[in-house]
Amino acid sequence: KEVYLSQIKVSASQRGRAIDIYENLNMGGVSLNTFDLIMARVAKVDKKNFLQRIKEAIESEKKYPESVLESTIKHAINKKLSTKTYNATLSTGCLNKGELNSRYIDAFLDVLCLYCNNSSFDPDLFKVDNIKKDKILRLLPEQINDNCEKVINALDRALFFFQTRCGIRYITEINYNLMLVLVGTIFMEDSYFFDCEVHKLLEAWYWCVIFSGEYDKDQNTHMISNLQNIIKRISEVTKDLSWLDSIRANVLKMTNFSDKELLLMDKIHEDRYPKPVLKNFMCQYLLSQTYMDMFDENKRISVFCDEADLLEAHHIIPLGSAKKVGECTAALRKNPRHICNSPLNFVYITKTANKDISDDSLEVYESKIQPAAKDALRITSYIATQCDSESKVHGLLENRYKMLYGAITDEIQTLLINWR
Repeated sequence: KEVYLSQIKVSASQRGRAIDIYENLNMGGVSLNTFDLIMARVAKVDKKNFLQRIKEAIESEKKYPESVLESTIKHAINKKLSTKTYNATLSTGCLNKGELNSRYIDAFLDVLCLYCNNSSFDPDLFKVDNIKKDKILRLLPEQINDNCEKVINALDRALFFFQTRCGIRYITEINYNLMLVLVGTIFMEDSYFFDCEVHKLLEAWYWCVIFSGEYDKDQNTHMISNLQNIIKRISEVTKDLSWLDSIRANVLKMTNFSDKELLLMDKIHEDRYPKPVLKNFMCQYLLSQTYMDMFDENKRISVFCDEADLLEAHHIIPLGSAKKVGECTAALRKNPRHICNSPLNFVYITKTANKDISDDSLEVYESKIQPAAKDALRITSYIATQCDSESKVHGLLENRYKMLYGAITDEIQTLLINWR
């Protein structure tokens, strides 16, 4: 049972019998996952090792349209595209030391099943049932075989989107995996992938969802509803975007998920704290914009910069600046109640820079921050006397909340301007 049947060299009749035995093992109580069974199923019509086939398709040379990119990110990725050294699936860590990432496998199966059950892209035929295990296991061997490479290509396109528009470095940074499924399903259609306006619509949807908490609960239902609505708008079945506007209304305002009071630690007396993922969302949003390094005017930070793998979430207002006598910085770092651990107080900087400024006084640290970085990162100019208490830090971060809220909501509106 530990050997994939697609690797066993047998005659056609023997092969069919082996597959039946393999699937019966699962029904008989032997634990086999969905992907194992799908590989067994496709082996009925294709003798090639299915897992190896997937890996080869992932590693094959890819082509990406520069026309769908914004100018800043186009500059950052241009060299990789021109030398054809960029592969979105590999770049996001979906295949590591020969092993497929489990999130990638889940997305592959979901997109495969959604497409096989609705290759015509009829919005109303996208159903929650089509991302459930029993429906996936009812796929015909021919369906799996015929659409394998198409799904791999669509997921690569989706990962390209997440890297070039959403500040995502690795597949594990896509907090809601069904967002990958939605974009992958849409990009099964070539015309959608090569349309810059579709990328803009999807980016607007992405920021609306992650900053509103739309997928914090009932992800399956919300994803399918979003998929239906996006397809309807793209295919011009309707021009209605009221569904997206209702999500947008909750951006950085969703009660007990992303509202200002929660982000500023004003609800800790209720034992309510921001979810750690919001820190990542803040950092990823800024990374998607690209920006000058906080301390090096000759270095630009992006998903594609040389040190992207070494970027770390950094406290803009250092913990040490607001600690009281006798407090330990290391202890404050683990304290979810401290204002400096608000998601509003973080940005990605290089590991080297983080280490270099770790022992600086606040005055020295602040003087090193480049003006261009302050502007791009919405950092209010501050001095030691403005950060010597939690209440003063609260005021500075409240100002940053207002600037980020304005930037994010304005960008969403700009992205949607041609969809109105």
